[in-house]
Amino acid sequence: MTLDELFLDIADAQHAENSRGTVVSGIFCDSRQVTPQSVFVAVQGATASGERFVQDALGRGACCAVVQRGSSAGVPLERTIEVEDVFRTFVLLLQRFYNLPSDDMLLTGITGTNGKTTITYLLESIFCGAGKTYGVIGTVNYRYHDHIIASKNTTPGLADNYRILRSMADAKVQACAMEVSSHALVQQRVAGLRFTDAVFTNLTSDHLDYHHTQEEYFQAKAKFFDGGVNIEHAVINVDDPFGKRIVDLCPFPRMTYGFDQDADLSVLSCDIGLDGTRFLLRGPFGKAEFRTRLIGRHNVSNIMSAVAVAYHQGLDLKDIQQGVLALDLVPGRLERIENGHGLHVFVDYAHTEDALWNVLSNLKGLASSRIITVFGCGGDRDRTKRPKMARVVGELSDWAIVTNDNPRSENPETIAEEVVRGFSGDRYEVILDRVEAIEQAFKMASTGDVVLIAGKGHEDYQIFKDRTIHFDDRQIARQILSHGRQG
Repeated sequence: MTLDELFLDIADAQHAENSRGTVVSGIFCDSRQVTPQSVFVAVQGATASGERFVQDALGRGACCAVVQRGSSAGVPLERTIEVEDVFRTFVLLLQRFYNLPSDDMLLTGITGTNGKTTITYLLESIFCGAGKTYGVIGTVNYRYHDHIIASKNTTPGLADNYRILRSMADAKVQACAMEVSSHALVQQRVAGLRFTDAVFTNLTSDHLDYHHTQEEYFQAKAKFFDGGVNIEHAVINVDDPFGKRIVDLCPFPRMTYGFDQDADLSVLSCDIGLDGTRFLLRGPFGKAEFRTRLIGRHNVSNIMSAVAVAYHQGLDLKDIQQGVLALDLVPGRLERIENGHGLHVFVDYAHTEDALWNVLSNLKGLASSRIITVFGCGGDRDRTKRPKMARVVGELSDWAIVTNDNPRSENPETIAEEVVRGFSGDRYEVILDRVEAIEQAFKMASTGDVVLIAGKGHEDYQIFKDRTIHFDDRQIARQILSHGRQG
């Protein structure tokens, strides 16, 4: 596609004269990604204007830069294209260059504080089991067929989203699930895409370092459902009070789900054990029994959302049931660590008080013995949740060990001090070295006890002020357990 073809009928664009016949290689808003003969669009970023990086982009080989009319970028007019609305033009260019890839697949967007990753794995299992090709864009990675791309953000940037989705569409991927974060919605990283389904899971206190208040956080999530994004159908958890608010503002068809009997898709009965869950759903398909290896009430909720999406997108009920059963685990989400010591060991990504409550309340209802929880809180993130997490862990665990998560630039001792303020008793200790903390949990544990290692889940790194190291809770736990434990 030439530059002239790319800007055809974009009436307010004044073309760069020396690049009219250039065959465009790509479209970028990050100058570091620019390739020769690509177009750089100087959009306003989260912290800086793209106009600051025009010279850098042109120096890296961009054929031209799209800037605001009257820009002070300091670049000769023959190397710029001036427009009235840079972001609107950016979206139009991406839609045209990548031929709107979301039109070529069933695209599901999932937003909410908790559950997003698990739902993507459920949908992938359901669709692949039904013989469909499936892609996932999420926290763990971006993947389709044999392609696995490391995830930098839960939701990629806007240009990356279009590029990845076009690659999937060209590879004949029939459907895709995308985790859509609140940051992505505020920063319009899904602008111009068309979603077959949009899922709202829940909303609890998180990311208040970015959103400042719970209401601001909700308003960010609500942007997905208020008509500003092209959505065909919504799937909404009405067990969550914020889900009921989403229902009220949602202008398009929807299916509600929950344990709430007034939901369109609801639970009639449920039997949860440490080895799995069996439950009966009532929905537009009538009544159907589901079995899963996943445990916990929160996973029943996650499964309901996946069932609602798959059913709306035309899958057979039997395929949906089989796909749910086929999923053995979700990386770092109540992932069981097998061992020969008679312990029930789980690694989970829970890093908010609500996520910890979901996991621990389920484990407490199933455990016949003690629960020992190892957890920490990340640095340079929402500080208000630290004592709240400790309160939940203190209430639902028999013993807690506070340790490092990803302290980043903060002092680990300071983080731990803020965490322990939330404990009301003295059934805890602080061991900042995470390996030593996990070792101590296993030393304390007796046959039948539950050990929960929370906060990092699937992550295989630990971030300190001056370095990032390899660290995987699952790997560490297996190493300690395989070499025996001293208690």
